[in-house]
Amino acid sequence: MTSFTPQNTQSISMQLRRAALLCLATWCAAGAASAAEPATVAQPPRVVVEGRAQLLDVCPGAETQIRQALEGAVWRNQIAIAMPVRFTLQGSRISEVEVGDGPKAYALRLRHALSGLQCSGPQQAAQVHAFSVDLLTS
Repeated sequence: MTSFTPQNTQSISMQLRRAALLCLATWCAAGAASAAEPATVAQPPRVVVEGRAQLLDVCPGAETQIRQALEGAVWRNQIAIAMPVRFTLQGSRISEVEVGDGPKAYALRLRHALSGLQCSGPQQAAQVHAFSVDLLTS
């Protein structure tokens, strides 16, 4: 049997203290290293309406409304894509909305945004508006 003398007990106690101090030092060093690293902040999604000059002439708030309708969906789905859009405007009535292939979540929100646009064009002649909505995840 091994007997513990006061000298052996002190030696074990000292070893435990050293081990505890070593663990504490390692933990503090790891925390300092991670705090020194720059935090990566996810870039918000971007919704860019390409070919919008003619559209903004008749629908002044279109770009903002489209962006607001799609940013959340782009953030959640993280799918970058360019979606072609086409619709007919006669007076203030939007019809024949066509949205190109893309994720269903994007297409539904884009259609909804287009249906809510406040536009004013000539009453007698129908205008066809075509543009692209680029959905970028970074």
